[in-house]
Amino acid sequence: MFEPVSIGLTIAKFAVAPVLRKMWDKKIKKDDRQEEGIIVVELARPIKQAVIDEFGEEKVVATISYERPITKDELHKLATDIYKAIMATARFYKRVGVVTSGPNALWVLVGQFIGMHHVEITWYWWQPEEGYIPVEDASKYRHLLF
Repeated sequence: MFEPVSIGLTIAKFAVAPVLRKMWDKKIKKDDRQEEGIIVVELARPIKQAVIDEFGEEKVVATISYERPITKDELHKLATDIYKAIMATARFYKRVGVVTSGPNALWVLVGQFIGMHHVEITWYWWQPEEGYIPVEDASKYRHLLF
């Protein structure tokens, strides 16, 4: 006599396998991703056009915009939205660029959310004489910590 558990698992295996195969086929292979996608985060100050002028419209893949300063109650929600945008962009781009006009505390939270995910992120900041320049990767200075 058949056991209901094994029959259920067999049916599930044949029902789910084709769906998983389709999802796998749609998955972007790491080598097929484009070079860099840029996320613009503008808080109380519009910067999207300046970013487009600097990098080109085709590189800007997402914009998160608040037309006013954010409150402390909105900080975690905004950090979550930025995290989701970074992780979604990382599926299609080798490197994620983030250009922002926002409070430093926000970036601490985003960094905590990202944690140990292996996403190559470049943060950009504005310098009047140079435009948007990348912030150097802190891992280059790890030797200073020990």
